[in-house]
Amino acid sequence: MSLLHRGKDKVISLLLKGKLDDLIKDFGEVKALSVNTDDKIIAARIALKGESKPYEVLLSNYRFRRDDGKFYFMFDDLGTSREWVNAVLSKVLKAKQFEVPAQYAEIAEKLM
Repeated sequence: MSLLHRGKDKVISLLLKGKLDDLIKDFGEVKALSVNTDDKIIAARIALKGESKPYEVLLSNYRFRRDDGKFYFMFDDLGTSREWVNAVLSKVLKAKQFEVPAQYAEIAEKLM
């Protein structure tokens, strides 16, 4: 990976961390977040209020689809450092596709 590409991933990681921090500010904070656009991996460490240890979250093979002016975020696998959370997610996240709110479309385009 070139220095320029690593710099791009670092900037995207910081932008995404800031947006995710805003999104979860009522119940936690993002301690760390990294994006690898070559391998299509997003890794995060999230501290939730009332929890003694942060959650490790790994999204793999992410991609975006644009359809009729809307962005959709898709991924093949989502894993966390908590076994029970993984079990719940495997039942709840069958579609593994979510519409990206318009205010986050700019970041979505950078992740493509």
